[in-house]
Amino acid sequence: MTTEGWAAVMFEAKNGTEIGYIPMFNVKLEFAYSYFVFWIVMGNMFILNLFVGVIIDNFNMIKEELGGIKLLSTEQRTWVEIQKLFLKNTPEQLLKPPED
Repeated sequence: MTTEGWAAVMFEAKNGTEIGYIPMFNVKLEFAYSYFVFWIVMGNMFILNLFVGVIIDNFNMIKEELGGIKLLSTEQRTWVEIQKLFLKNTPEQLLKPPED
């Protein structure tokens, strides 16, 4: 959806009255303007979101295939490994058995 020439199509749609009739210029069909502007704005947003969603989905799929850590720099890998060590070495809670 390149939006190339959409203004000319909008003006033609505004001037059209019926199939097979000559366009009547100066006909006031203001809803045609709002329809086309709404369609262009919402259509472009939908297509853009769809495109960005596909890119992000492919990035996440590649990230899962590589294990996630392959995309990190050496400093980031070191930080992740340190965080894993901290989480692995947490103290255990000793629970006292009930007296009853």
